Amino acid sequence: MTTGELAQGVGTLASKGSELQSGFDRLAGGIGLIHEKLPELAGGIDALVSGNARINAGLNNQKEKLPELSIEFKSLTTEVRNYIKV
Repeated sequence: MTTGELAQGVGTLASKGSELQSGFDRLAGGIGLIHEKLPELAGGIDALVSGNARINAGLNNQKEKLPELSIEFKSLTTEVRNYIKV
């Protein structure tokens, strides 16, 4: 690389300095916004995990009740059949 090419590169970089600074400022603003929203995001994730755990507990509870519901359904079916015969 010649001295002239190096000088031209430095000149181009200097002319783009304000553009570069503007880009860094926008990036810093975006990082600041993300930093501000992190607690809110963490709270949302915690709520999602908690809700998922409650849904799983409810589904497990329903799963445990299936045999009982099956017996009740069979009993009800028998009663309806007996009623229809009368």
